[in-house]
Amino acid sequence: MHSRPRTVSIGGLPGFATLTELVDAFGARAERPAVYAFSPDRMQVVTYGELAAAIGQRAQGLHARGIGRGERVLIWAPNSTDWIAAYFAVVRAGATAIPFDNQSTVASAAAVIEHAKPRLILTTAAHRAELDSHGVGQQTESLLLDVADTHPQSAARLSSAAPAALPEAAPGDVASLLYTSGTTGTPKAVPLTHANLAANATALIKVKLIGPGDRVLLPLPLHHAYPFTVGLLNAFGWGAAVVLPAGISGPEIGRAARETGATALLAVPRLCTALWDGVAAAVKNRARWSQRAFFALLSISIAVRRASGIRLGKLMFGEVHKRLGNRLELIGCGGTIPFVGPFLEVLGGAPALLLGLEDPPCNAHGENESLDLADFRKAVLSVAHLVAELSEAKRA
Repeated sequence: MHSRPRTVSIGGLPGFATLTELVDAFGARAERPAVYAFSPDRMQVVTYGELAAAIGQRAQGLHARGIGRGERVLIWAPNSTDWIAAYFAVVRAGATAIPFDNQSTVASAAAVIEHAKPRLILTTAAHRAELDSHGVGQQTESLLLDVADTHPQSAARLSSAAPAALPEAAPGDVASLLYTSGTTGTPKAVPLTHANLAANATALIKVKLIGPGDRVLLPLPLHHAYPFTVGLLNAFGWGAAVVLPAGISGPEIGRAARETGATALLAVPRLCTALWDGVAAAVKNRARWSQRAFFALLSISIAVRRASGIRLGKLMFGEVHKRLGNRLELIGCGGTIPFVGPFLEVLGGAPALLLGLEDPPCNAHGENESLDLADFRKAVLSVAHLVAELSEAKRA
């Protein structure tokens, strides 16, 4: 495994107390790629400087509309660079963002709009049409994240002819208002302050699982606190890049990994299962002798790596590893998977961090109870036999 570069700052590690501080740091890394965003026919690369400019322009536009502290903005759209710029523009203007599940029904959206009473809705043309067809949100201004910049309702047109000083967020200000899924009852609003989110991200940064040279593949929806914190804030805190695939299918994730040289993947058990099922299906279609050879090599590879640390997986299963760009070194999974050993081996013996919790824990004051590295790892590691892989990641 190659050695990962690390940033150095006061205190030895990057960190921030509010999301405003995080955004303000983007200028110091202006030329670095911040986001690789894929669509079916293209890849968009946005630098930290470009992202900071978009956030600043939109924040000024929000400020000019009188949207600031105490106001709320609903974001109902899929992952994209515009989603990221919109979220940080909202908090940079001093307001509270309401990240909402892009797959939710219009009835769920109507309930959230009625409860939260946002000043502005940032969404897609399709979702706005849904709202209109049900007579929802008619009194709330909407701007669209998926239309051309020249469109009269484009969120990219948010700007101000007379830029003003934007407010500095306080750690206790609410940055995100998240709504539960409502699976077991009426959806409930959960406020997360700047301190909550910053404390979680800082704890992850202290673990040094990634560094500024990494590219984090992020197929999970950003309205969830888990990918938003563990994926986006952790990566941006380091000055690393995030990779947004065009979708969550195997070919879409593979394409994004190959074309960007992704070094880390943030997933959930169902996604890992889908990737493993793809490998298993390909093996099943082989001749019987070839199937036996595959599983024999798999057993040998696992045994050799556990005994000596030598990673034969890259050689034995090079074709699988090649499909994910040959550089994947770390997999974060929001839960356990029963076939973790074989799954990791066909990915080249990549070390993995299995997160047993959907969201990093913090107390009511936004402070993590276990910031110590050893305690943190004890809290999140779910499978004992991954200690060897995590030790290897630490040495790197």
